[in-house]
Amino acid sequence: MRVFIFISKYLKLHYNLDIILFFKFPKKYKKQFVFQIKILYNKNIKRTQITNT
Repeated sequence: MRVFIFISKYLKLHYNLDIILFFKFPKKYKKQFVFQIKILYNKNIKRTQITNT
């Protein structure tokens, strides 16, 4: 749960709906949602790396 909370804070308010769906329908959305978060997280890391250098 700590990791999930960290990621949700990291992604901020843009993905609130996905977070709500994740908690309401965990079985249905879990795989899709985790995959989505990985993509978004990777994109954000790439962005920060580009801006830092």
